[in-house]
Amino acid sequence: MKKVLLSFLLLIAILVNQELIFAVEKTDEIYNKDKVEETRTVVNKLLKRRSELWNRMFSKNVKAENICKELEEIVIDPLLSYDIDAFKKLKSEYTNMDKILDVKVVEVKNINFGKDKMTVEIKVEWFMEGMEKKYKENISYCMTLMKDVEKWKISDYNIL
Repeated sequence: MKKVLLSFLLLIAILVNQELIFAVEKTDEIYNKDKVEETRTVVNKLLKRRSELWNRMFSKNVKAENICKELEEIVIDPLLSYDIDAFKKLKSEYTNMDKILDVKVVEVKNINFGKDKMTVEIKVEWFMEGMEKKYKENISYCMTLMKDVEKWKISDYNIL
């Protein structure tokens, strides 16, 4: 009788332990999904804001200095220096550039967090308007974001 009871208790202990292990795995999965969604939202907002600023450069009434100040809210060096130079050049030398109608982050993967730094691989869907037609492009990037006063900003990116 004791052996049967002991075997039964051992079986219950194994089952309970198995459930706890699966519960931990499910928690990690939910955590990862939340981090992916949070990262997608942050990157999407930053890219939308940056594209709005790029589009505003074509307005005659906009000064590059004003846009550069707004840009500092979402971008940090080394990308900030590049964008400021590009904006000033665009304002002084008109070039034919397609208008960004919309931008959407469609995939987020390989998120690596540091204390104040994050790298992430993203796939972005760009909706553009050229001289002749509207079109859509999908481009994958490896993006680096830096935390500046509790706010994520784009630091750099590379096309994959």
